[in-house]
Amino acid sequence: MKNENEYDIDTGSGTEEVRSEGGRRGKSPMILARILSVAVAVFIWIYVVNISSDSYEKTFTLIPIRIEGEQALAASSQMSVYDQSETVVSVTVSGKRSDINALDSSQFKAWIDVSNLDEGGRHNLPVKLSLPDNVSAISHTPSEVSILADAKVSKTVPVNVKLLSYSINDNLSISGMTPSLESVSVTGPAATLDRIAAVEAEVDLASGWITSSFLHNARLQPVDETGAQVNSEYISLSHDSVDVSVRVVMTARIPVDVSFLSGIDPSEYEVTLSSSYIEVSGDVFAVSELKVITLATIGASTPAEFTVSASSLVLPLGVTAAQGTPDITVKVKKIPKPETTAEETTAQTPVETTAAVPDETTASETWYAIETSSIAP
Repeated sequence: MKNENEYDIDTGSGTEEVRSEGGRRGKSPMILARILSVAVAVFIWIYVVNISSDSYEKTFTLIPIRIEGEQALAASSQMSVYDQSETVVSVTVSGKRSDINALDSSQFKAWIDVSNLDEGGRHNLPVKLSLPDNVSAISHTPSEVSILADAKVSKTVPVNVKLLSYSINDNLSISGMTPSLESVSVTGPAATLDRIAAVEAEVDLASGWITSSFLHNARLQPVDETGAQVNSEYISLSHDSVDVSVRVVMTARIPVDVSFLSGIDPSEYEVTLSSSYIEVSGDVFAVSELKVITLATIGASTPAEFTVSASSLVLPLGVTAAQGTPDITVKVKKIPKPETTAEETTAQTPVETTAAVPDETTASETWYAIETSSIAP
């Protein structure tokens, strides 16, 4: 028979009975042992997985790809790198979790080496890596980068002006567009510059109305022989823009006439013109202010008929006769005075009158003596 303070303990091979005071059985030591065993196992798992394991992997992204050897390339072949297909790389590494989790992308280095290139054109170069300590690379993307190497050259090209999106009245026209620079210098890769034939200055008025001459600042754009734009971030211009002077002219029919010297009575002359107007073109304001064109000045010695050419006209500054304007023939005829008869001469002679002295007796009466000889029969 067991004592009252005895109790059972499970030893694996049997059960040992242990009794506590009062004769009650207890199993608390067994539960505590099991909890302690689980805690130790978890701690060992965490240590193995997070600290001591060498099989942890992680990918780092957006690592910049630098270009090395550009100065050596320029010195050996006068070439530069003008295009790079990829500028960042992603790297997957393995190592201890604790080591890898302490890293970021800035601790990785990636580059391509162009120092050994000896000819221009497209080249595929391997991406090289420099990794932090205690990690090894599994893979990286991209593994190579395509670059364009070419000689850096310059050339001079003409500036062409192109007028876009505008409206203009029928009596106005664009007579010329003059850029402030006739040519500019373009610098870039030789292959790209071979395509550039000129630079174009676009004067875009956004559908506005043109009423007079004006000055416009226009940006320059490289174009090929067909006028198509040549776009490249590796092209530079000596000037980004130019001022374009756009000259607008007005065409109008202006009446013509003649003038007379001082002392000449215009009513004594009959003038005939082969045309009543001349078509002129020129500055909008000057043409608007022009009301009449004087062909010649008539005097006593003016020939009866003469011709006035368009080139001999005296016109305001900036105004010219329209191309193809015919000469104008001027005919001058002096109107003869009508012959005067004896009767007309007598009638035109002033009548002499003699006033009589009024009679003192009749102060209100006045007498006039008129010579009868002065009156025509």
